[in-house]
Amino acid sequence: MPIKIGITGGIGSGKSVVARLLEIMGIPVYLSDVEAKRIIHEDLCLRGELCALVGDDLFAGGTLNRAMLSAYLFADAGHAEKVNRLVHPLVKTDFRRWVSAPRNKAMKMVAIESAILIEAGFRSEVDVLVAVCAPREVRLQRAMRRD
Repeated sequence: MPIKIGITGGIGSGKSVVARLLEIMGIPVYLSDVEAKRIIHEDLCLRGELCALVGDDLFAGGTLNRAMLSAYLFADAGHAEKVNRLVHPLVKTDFRRWVSAPRNKAMKMVAIESAILIEAGFRSEVDVLVAVCAPREVRLQRAMRRD
């Protein structure tokens, strides 16, 4: 089983740069945000649970209504926790499956990139934790430039 590296840090800290550098070095990286979006689109049971929380029109037309989900998340501090309780266990299971896939299982190291790695309960899933940090001003500039 490979050594699992967890990459975490705030918005604009440089997590994606660290992840890309690891990939250049031949280390596979599980991008939790990308995979969570994939799981939300593919898992019909999860979609039903999200619709029960947010509203039946959340997947109207077959795609996620991001504006509707954002409005729900920002309407109440507890809403994000409710959504996370549905999504994070599935992402954790998917990460375990990904690590165990023959291609990754044969690697010496793999990594997972997640802004909320610790908060999402993934600390026990990794052997090494890398916290990527940058000054607040730099992080804000990066986030504004990107978004």
